[in-house]
Amino acid sequence: MVNARCYAALFRGLPATRGQSCPKKTLVLRGQLDSAVGMMLPEHAQFPTPSLLDPRLMLMVPRDLRPATRTLWQLDARLFAVVTGRREEMLAQLKLAWWRDRLRQLADAPDSLPRGEPLLRDLATNWSGSDALATMVDGYEGAMLAETAEQAVAAAAELATVMCKAFAPMGACTEPRAWAMVRTAQMVSNREIADYLCRGARSGGLDRSAGHGDPRSADTLARWARLVARHGGAASPRAEGWLLFRAGLGF
Repeated sequence: MVNARCYAALFRGLPATRGQSCPKKTLVLRGQLDSAVGMMLPEHAQFPTPSLLDPRLMLMVPRDLRPATRTLWQLDARLFAVVTGRREEMLAQLKLAWWRDRLRQLADAPDSLPRGEPLLRDLATNWSGSDALATMVDGYEGAMLAETAEQAVAAAAELATVMCKAFAPMGACTEPRAWAMVRTAQMVSNREIADYLCRGARSGGLDRSAGHGDPRSADTLARWARLVARHGGAASPRAEGWLLFRAGLGF
């Protein structure tokens, strides 16, 4: 019974000191796991978190859907970088307008897209003819310009609607609203609005349709988003690393 409690605590990510009577080998294993998780913490990733670009989540996506899913989330990373890396809003708006035009072009004339941008090539391969991605830019621009909580929530709703395309082919019936609220909170300039969005993500921020379940990738993304929301939208690398590690084991 003692060993069972010790191993249960270990895989929940609880401190090793919780079980003073745990066998030494259990505590050693916990230290080894901490070291392994520490080598792949989200803060070292080249994309904003939470994101399906994390390889541990991408492995949960059906193999045939991974190219399209990866491309969509690469677009998320690119637009996020435009907004959060801005020095002037006007310049960021010009960059977002360029992406909006290219995504409209993706829907109407994908063969005429510029060939020098690798992400555009991937979009043309996996999302050719889609007329919904241009509205994704509106969500990022809305988050950047939001001056009220209502405007920020509207921007988050646009992001959730577009990202739903990443899950719809998997049979998901869930809009990733918790993720969308956290992502918007990471982009707004008003701290009070960011806190409001994080509270919304923590309290659920997720709509479900009755009678269907979520794919593992969507469910894990929602759990990851709520974890980030509890930290006000900021990274919590070790806690996030443990969450993803446990999700990979099916916990």
